[in-house]
Amino acid sequence: ASNFDDKWLWQSELIRTLCFAAALPLGLMVARRKTVLNLLSGVLGASLLFYLVTNTDAWLRDVHYLKTGAGWWQAMTLGRPEFPPTILFFRNTFLSDLLFTALFAVTMEYAALRAGRPSLLAKPVPAPVKR
Repeated sequence: ASNFDDKWLWQSELIRTLCFAAALPLGLMVARRKTVLNLLSGVLGASLLFYLVTNTDAWLRDVHYLKTGAGWWQAMTLGRPEFPPTILFFRNTFLSDLLFTALFAVTMEYAALRAGRPSLLAKPVPAPVKR
């Protein structure tokens, strides 16, 4: 591999790592207001963030893409002809993220139930006001 290839891989790896790191505050936001809709929104948001950022990075660095709006769109939807379409990568990533989140949420709910704790997704009941 040439120096260009090594630099491309290193910078793109850093971009991917930063995307994973950005998912942490997103997860904390979802954890503060646990609802099924927020869980779904968090999964979609993290999946979209990773997809858009990493594919834009590929568009910027890969010499096979034209550096135009059409080239960016190709990177987002079809990708390079010798590989499967990138939109399928997003679909598969999103579905696997949904599956993982659902399994994790069900496991946590089951653990809470077994421990006699309230549902993690239940709205907390406000404490009575003392007068």
